[in-house]
Amino acid sequence: MLLTVATVEDLERRVVALETAQHTKASTLRWIAGTLVQIQATVDDHTLRFDKIDFRFDKMLNLTKVTRGSTRSKRASTASS
Repeated sequence: MLLTVATVEDLERRVVALETAQHTKASTLRWIAGTLVQIQATVDDHTLRFDKIDFRFDKMLNLTKVTRGSTRSKRASTASS
């Protein structure tokens, strides 16, 4: 293959285009990775908040059941007396 100035210039343009494309892809992948990290942090935060609310709700329901059960048993014992 005979290397001419035109061939070298064409190869140089291709190399520059490939380097640019590679840099663009690397930048895009860094952006995607950063965005996924932010999304995961938000999901973790929301999961933690939901778990706290769920725990409080369960605790409230259990207290309500215990209170209602205690009231019913007091009423039943009062009625039978």
